Amino acid sequence: MKKIREFSIGIAVLVILVVLMCLSGTPTKVFAASENQTNVTVQVASVTQMTVLPNVISWSNVNPGAIGGMTYIQIRNSGSVNITGISAYTDTLTTEPNNPYPAGTSSAFSSGSVLMIRQNETGAGYNYTDRLEWNITRPAGTGTTNCANALAWGYYRNVSNEYIWCLTNGTEINSTHGCNSTSTTFYIEQDADNGTAASRDPDLGATSDSLEQPDWGIFYFSSGPLADYCVATYRDCTKILIYKYDRRSPFSACTTKIAYLRNTTLTPGDEFTVNLDAWVPKGISAGWLASSWLTIESV
Repeated sequence: MKKIREFSIGIAVLVILVVLMCLSGTPTKVFAASENQTNVTVQVASVTQMTVLPNVISWSNVNPGAIGGMTYIQIRNSGSVNITGISAYTDTLTTEPNNPYPAGTSSAFSSGSVLMIRQNETGAGYNYTDRLEWNITRPAGTGTTNCANALAWGYYRNVSNEYIWCLTNGTEINSTHGCNSTSTTFYIEQDADNGTAASRDPDLGATSDSLEQPDWGIFYFSSGPLADYCVATYRDCTKILIYKYDRRSPFSACTTKIAYLRNTTLTPGDEFTVNLDAWVPKGISAGWLASSWLTIESV
């Protein structure tokens, strides 16, 4: 019993000593865990890229001389660098390679030729992306004030009216007439055609912006039915191309009236809206027109 009592006293003394050590503020040694951190750095490549959504748009059962109805596309900077100048064009020259009127079928006409595009801004108007108009047999009763020696006649057909134009052949280039030469003249009637002589005597002359381009002569109008458009005349005088935002060569030579679809900085990840519509003129065959690609491009 004596030994047990001595052992208990020893334990008690030991406990008291431990308590006193804790109260004395002696720090307890803590072992730190080893570190497992890794520094990570990523470099993004310089890429110019845009995404257009949706990627399929169609209008059905649009009456001749009517509008399909406004829709929109979102253009997003999906690349990694700022984009400033943005152009727009359709492949009308590819999808409407020949005069479609004699064919009598809808597939001879390009959807791109009736596509209208509009900046989504207050006061902005619609413009053709790339509209083709073709040479026709000279209409009856046409005047000769400016078109006495015209080689080609045609109509500019918008959704509501038709306006007669004429081209006089310039100096022959590449053995294919010369409607892209410096002596080419281009006139359009300011009044919509109503069958009278007064509405069939083209009176408004285009200004040449850059002639003798490869295959095309470049003109523009400051007033009249084609006001502020660029118009390219094909070298053999068979067709004209009406456009506003097409900055491909040689159409970019229309420096006076050509425009950007957007010309303010679009940062990576940012986006903007553009409105589209289909303006179908009278006199187009029933059915689906040839499908066309709209290209949005940084320049």
